Amino acid sequence: MLRRPNGAEDFDDVHPHDPSRHVLAATKANLSALAPTLRYRTKPVKVTDLARGVVIETVAIVWEGESPLTADDLVAQVAPQGGHGRAAAAADDALRTLLAAGPVDASAAEDSLKAQGFSQYAIKEAKRRLAVVSEHIGDGPSGKWVWRLP
Repeated sequence: MLRRPNGAEDFDDVHPHDPSRHVLAATKANLSALAPTLRYRTKPVKVTDLARGVVIETVAIVWEGESPLTADDLVAQVAPQGGHGRAAAAADDALRTLLAAGPVDASAAEDSLKAQGFSQYAIKEAKRRLAVVSEHIGDGPSGKWVWRLP
């Protein structure tokens, strides 16, 4: 997930029909319509660092135009075993691992998952798929919300 300063978000993934290519799909646009999904590939290049006089091997991005795929298409890719897409499976695995040892403070869980690159939507959907239980523990200002597996 790539976040821009204006709040827009893009999703980058391997092209589902051609693993040598990638797609960059808009997932959120605060002030405009979603931008079109773009196809690209990387190619190895060598550049010279003139200040140090060394050649650096890196990659260049080769833009290949628009793609009809959307971010929803990418997330909904069906895994070979008939499961849900790779991104959804990764969110499920991360949440399951986080909650495996028992209840976790909800804010800390969200912060941890966001730090791993999952969007708020991906976290919410993983919670739904895993039937995570949200519980309020304690009373008053010292009370807190925790998440746990059923």
